[in-house]
Amino acid sequence: MTQRITLKIYGLVQMVMFRDFIQRKARKLGLVGRVKNEDDGTVRVVAEGEKDNLEKLISL
Repeated sequence: MTQRITLKIYGLVQMVMFRDFIQRKARKLGLVGRVKNEDDGTVRVVAEGEKDNLEKLISL
């Protein structure tokens, strides 16, 4: 069953290729969604896919 998660990631996550890293890992896990730099310096991740693969993405 497909599920969706939304993550807000804090720390040094902008200007370090973090979005690209997350996008590549998500694709390898068969997930779809988006990754966006926010104005407050965080990164927002919305991902959809199988629960096990979403949990793997979260554990990165």
